[in-house]
Amino acid sequence: MFTSAKNDADLDKLDKDARGVLSTYEDNEDAITRAIARDEETVSIDGQDVPVAKLRTMKKLAERHLRDHIPARRKFIKERTEALGAARTEFPQLFDTRTAEYQELEWVKKTYPQLRTVPALERFVGFALEGMAARRKAAEAAKAQAGKAEVKTAANTPPKAAADTTETASQQKPRAQATGEKARLKADLEKAEKELDRTGSSEAYQKMLIIQDRLKKFN
Repeated sequence: MFTSAKNDADLDKLDKDARGVLSTYEDNEDAITRAIARDEETVSIDGQDVPVAKLRTMKKLAERHLRDHIPARRKFIKERTEALGAARTEFPQLFDTRTAEYQELEWVKKTYPQLRTVPALERFVGFALEGMAARRKAAEAAKAQAGKAEVKTAANTPPKAAADTTETASQQKPRAQATGEKARLKADLEKAEKELDRTGSSEAYQKMLIIQDRLKKFN
């Protein structure tokens, strides 16, 4: 019940109600004590039979409210009011329904409802979004700087000399020779297979195996 209090006026009413419960209990304490001693389930208060267990529970709750809950809620409301005022000054965009920051705050409240108990929630979200934006800006700046460095390096790299072209050509020559050798071996393998089919001799079979083994180095 106490958690629904939104301001000091609500808490004042809860305080008054709790003290009223204690006053009623104290005014009828003798009758309640006799009922408990006699193991009676109810006691007459102002002409009405009230369960003794209910009276004892109400007394405990009233004492707990006055001792713990109401002071804690009053402290929260005070801190919340101060933090909310600071957040409106520091991060006004969080309170503008047209901004992305407002949507982020609403998402946090919806996803983590337990954070609503944090008095300075809006300020925490504001600082978090501000930090994320700064990190993103720094990362973009670093990326742009790296791009400029790459362009500069490429512009300062001299074109390959004629020797480089000759070297490339010499590297391509063995590849071309290998391709020709592979094609020749495939043709020889086809002839060997036909000869094996025609003669069925062991010589033709051995020749086919040798060609197949040579072809393996190209796979």
